[in-house]
Amino acid sequence: MSELRFNNGTEIYYANITKMNPYTLVSNAYNGDGIIADGSALIPFSRETFYTERKAISSYRNYTKPIVNSIIEPVFDAPVKRVSNSELFDAFLEDVDNRGTTMTNNSSDVVTLARLHGVAFVVMDNFRQEEIPATVSEVIDQRKLPYIYTQAAYTVKDYKTDYFGNIRSITFTYAEEVIDGKKLTVTVTWDSMNMIKEYWDGDKLYKVETNTHGLGVIPVISVYSTNRDKVLPMPPFYDLAKLNISLFNKDSELRDQERAQAFSVFYAQLDTNNGNITIGPHAMMVLPLDPNLTISPGYASPASDILKHLMDSSTAFVNSIYQMAGQNGIVGIKSMGSGIAEAYKFRGTNTQLKKTAGIAEDYEKALADLFSKYTGIPIEYEVSYTQNYDTFYNQMTVDDVVKLMNLPLPLEVKNEIKKVVVHTYLDNLDNDKQEELDAIIDKENVSLPVAPMTEKPIDESMNDENESV
Repeated sequence: MSELRFNNGTEIYYANITKMNPYTLVSNAYNGDGIIADGSALIPFSRETFYTERKAISSYRNYTKPIVNSIIEPVFDAPVKRVSNSELFDAFLEDVDNRGTTMTNNSSDVVTLARLHGVAFVVMDNFRQEEIPATVSEVIDQRKLPYIYTQAAYTVKDYKTDYFGNIRSITFTYAEEVIDGKKLTVTVTWDSMNMIKEYWDGDKLYKVETNTHGLGVIPVISVYSTNRDKVLPMPPFYDLAKLNISLFNKDSELRDQERAQAFSVFYAQLDTNNGNITIGPHAMMVLPLDPNLTISPGYASPASDILKHLMDSSTAFVNSIYQMAGQNGIVGIKSMGSGIAEAYKFRGTNTQLKKTAGIAEDYEKALADLFSKYTGIPIEYEVSYTQNYDTFYNQMTVDDVVKLMNLPLPLEVKNEIKKVVVHTYLDNLDNDKQEELDAIIDKENVSLPVAPMTEKPIDESMNDENESV
C-alpha cells in the first residue's frame, strides 16, 4: 500500500498497483474483489479532501471478466466426451475434490485460472493407506480416492528446477492456522517423494511435519496457457487488467465531478471569518466584505469542458480495452438492442477456443496419469472437447441472415447459412440433434422466410460509393 499525507496530518492509504503481485492484480480485476471492492485501487489527488466519499460512490465496469470468459465458456458449454477403463477413475471424475465437484466444473475453473494467470497449479493428494478400504466398492462408497485442489500462482513461495526448467520442488503458502494459541503461517513443499509442511511464527520455524507419498514424481500439475519458459510467467491479461483499473479511476473522477457540478457552489460576501471554512466544490464559498467591491451572490461551477474531457477520455479507455482484447484473439461486438440501448459482447476466435480445449484435454490426461501413480492401476483415458464453435458466424444477427439469403448465392452456400442459424439460435441442442437438423437442411432444402428486397439490386449498389454490402 502507498500513503498520501495531507497538510492537516490526515493519512490516506491506497494500492500501488505497480508493486502488487501481478497475479493478485489480475484476479482483483477479474473478480471485482480486493483493491476493487475496497476502493483502494482509486488513486487520491494530492489536494483531495473527499477521497473516502469518492470511493463510496464509485462503481467498477468489469471488462476483464467477460473478455477472459469469452475464450473459455463456449468450450465448456458443449458436451465433453470421456472414456476410461477404470471404475475408480470414473468415480473420481464425478467428484474430484471430495466436495462433489465434477471434472467438467473443475476443469472450467482450472483453465479459467490458467488463462487469467498464464499458469495454474493443481495438487493431487490421497488418504493415508490405513484409511483406504480393501474393496473397490467400499473405496467408491466412502470416497477414499485421490483428490485435488488448486493453488494460484500468487501462493507460490519458492520452487526449484533442473537444468531443463522442470520443477523439482515447489512450495506454496497456505492459510494461517492457530496452534497453541499462536497464529502461524503455513507453507507446504512438494517434491518427488515427500510433502513437507512447515509452520512459521513470523520468520521463526515453529514446527515441521513430513509425509512420504513415494510417487517418484511431484504430485503437482502445472497447467499453462502461455509459453513455459518460466515457472511463473507474466499474466497474459496483466496489461488489460491495469487498463480496466485505470478506467475505474477515470469513471470515479467523472462521477465525482458530476456530483460536484450538479450541486454548484454558492458564493456570497458575508461579515464573517472564512479562515475555518473549506473552499471546494462541496462547500459554500464565503467572500470577504469590501466597501470598494460588491459581488452579487451566485453559484460557481467548474467549466463543463472538464466533464467533456473526462467523458472523452473514458470512451478512449474503453476503445483501448477493445483493441487489447483483439490482440488476445477476442472480438468485441457492439450491437443495438431496442434502437436506443447498446449491448457489448466479446467472443473468442476459433483459434483461441481450440487452444482452451487443448489446455483442458492435456490437464485431464495429466490427472489420469497422476491418479494411476497414486492407485497403482493403469488408467486408459480418452477425453475430447468439441472443436466446432462457429465463432465468426455467431456474430451474425437475424437481419444479416435475411440480407445474405437475398443475395444470388449458390444453394449449397444458403444451406450452410441455414445451418448457422440452427447452431446459433438452437445452441441448447446436443451435437447429435444439431447434426440431424443439418442433414434435414441438406436433404429437404428447407427454406427460410425471406423479406422482400427494399434496396437497390446488388449490382447497382456496388457502383454507389456511399453504400456498402
